[in-house]
Amino acid sequence: MEGTVKKKSAVLGRDADFKKTSPLSRLPGYLTVQFVRFSVGVAPDSGETVARKILKDVKYTMKLDMYEFCTTELQQKLSPMRTKFKEQEEKKMAQKAKLIAEGKLLGPKLAGAAAIPKKDENVEYEPFQFEDGTYEM
Repeated sequence: MEGTVKKKSAVLGRDADFKKTSPLSRLPGYLTVQFVRFSVGVAPDSGETVARKILKDVKYTMKLDMYEFCTTELQQKLSPMRTKFKEQEEKKMAQKAKLIAEGKLLGPKLAGAAAIPKKDENVEYEPFQFEDGTYEM
């Protein structure tokens, strides 16, 4: 998570913008997400910061990938399972494309689809830790 904080700098003798970063070292079992339909901008007439409601429909994905918000140590722990899940997804897509080409697609689920890869027994997992860093909503 990144943001800027405006603070009085004793060295500069004025307000300065500081960059604040807070990477996640552990992913929680449940993640609360607030979907906001507001944008922040500057009013052209007064120059003040104002919040404006977005009136059009806003679409959100049903999968949230938290990988980029994690520390490098946690990213290294998540990488092996992310690779396995990606390979598994590519196999499913290739199988689906083959069935569509042959005209044998049996509905939304594929016949004989491979199972999700098992956890590596040699890796020690944190409690409530997600193997690939994604949340399904």
